[in-house]
Amino acid sequence: MPAAGNYLRWITLCQALPQIGVYTSIGLGSTVLFLNFCGAQKQFGPYKYILNSFTILGMIFAIVDVIVYPNVHNYNAGFIVFTFVKPFGISDLNELEILLASYTFFYAATIALLSTQFLYRYWGVFAVYKLRYFKRFYWLFWSVFCSYFGLQYALGTLFCFKMDTTFMEYFREEMQYRYDWNISELPALILLAYDPSNGMVRWRNVSGIANSFYIVTTLYGIMMFCGWSMYQRMEEKIQNFSEELKKHQKQFFKALCLQITAPTMVLFTPVFVIILLPFFDLPVSIPSGPFLGLFTLYPAMDSLIGMYVVSQYRQTARKLYQDFRKALESFKRARTTVHYAVPKLSEPYYYGTCIDLLDRFPFEKTAKIILQPQLLTLNYLKTHMADKDYVLEHYHLDIKDLPRFEITPLDANGLRLKNVSFMITGLLIMFIHYFVILYCGLRMNHNICDALNKMSQGQQKI
Repeated sequence: MPAAGNYLRWITLCQALPQIGVYTSIGLGSTVLFLNFCGAQKQFGPYKYILNSFTILGMIFAIVDVIVYPNVHNYNAGFIVFTFVKPFGISDLNELEILLASYTFFYAATIALLSTQFLYRYWGVFAVYKLRYFKRFYWLFWSVFCSYFGLQYALGTLFCFKMDTTFMEYFREEMQYRYDWNISELPALILLAYDPSNGMVRWRNVSGIANSFYIVTTLYGIMMFCGWSMYQRMEEKIQNFSEELKKHQKQFFKALCLQITAPTMVLFTPVFVIILLPFFDLPVSIPSGPFLGLFTLYPAMDSLIGMYVVSQYRQTARKLYQDFRKALESFKRARTTVHYAVPKLSEPYYYGTCIDLLDRFPFEKTAKIILQPQLLTLNYLKTHMADKDYVLEHYHLDIKDLPRFEITPLDANGLRLKNVSFMITGLLIMFIHYFVILYCGLRMNHNICDALNKMSQGQQKI
């Protein structure tokens, strides 16, 4: 017989997989969002919002997994979902059980949004007029759609899989033997298909399984229907499309084929095995936690599939790389020339070259307005040690230990052109912004009466 606590090594694996998943999901997801932001999604239409939303939701799902670290153990006619960690210092068992249930919310919401992707691509080929349901205020419906399945899964899990005395007695020895833990002190959600005393079906737990099975099969069914229909009829429907649109549709279909294969292996099959195994009442003792650890790998896999299949991502990445190299070479030339020719004026030239580098990227104008002052600050406000004695005397701190920026226009050596340049440029930026506000306000005050006379009553009120 294995030694007591022999499944504790699986806990290490259950915590390692989510950590790998969260780093890869955030890394690849951030790359997808960056490429989308830089122009890869220009030809995607409303589909870009689904892609961005799914990427962000996948990263959140991976983060929640790392916070909760859920584990599963199947034993004969039951299973238990539990955690050994106490996130945010929470020690109350009921609150920890709510956190476990919140994990299922993000799981269900993620696969609901994935099914929405399939539905969009299906309508994009066979019912283009229905794509209007992904525009404007219709987006609220899809938010409610994903939230509905997430809440139904989470609430069903919380209320139907509540720990009770019968289950505690059934699992007490098993949990003590396998994990060296008292089940009474463990936050957990449970399923016991049959009452061990009389063999009767425990309908409360079965209704929870029915709820989970309904949600998973419904969403998976949408994906299978859309995917199979596109496989059977897509070639015929896109004959009249332009070559560029045909290429996009085929790429997205290829991506969807991979996207339905990956969740089948990573998201759906493990769930079916875990929730259906207790109904066979087999004499098994399985640490099923690593199956849940695979869930967090899916967002990273989805991002990788999208970047691999859809050519716009590769084209955008290639263009960004080429632009970055050109801008970097320009920056180096400007830095070398100015540094040796006019040392005192080098920093303003560095700043101008950084702005040129920023302009080479297809960011939105708003983002450029936000980033330019940050570049200004990073270029001009290099740390200075002029106030180290003052800081030490009044705050009893060594200035070297403080993260800081300093504005010191004058020191013992005279005028510090770097800081003066920052002050002048910063004041100029604020003056321009204030002038725009003041000008618009004065013009509105001067012309508003004439303009209002040309408007309707409702517009005048606004």
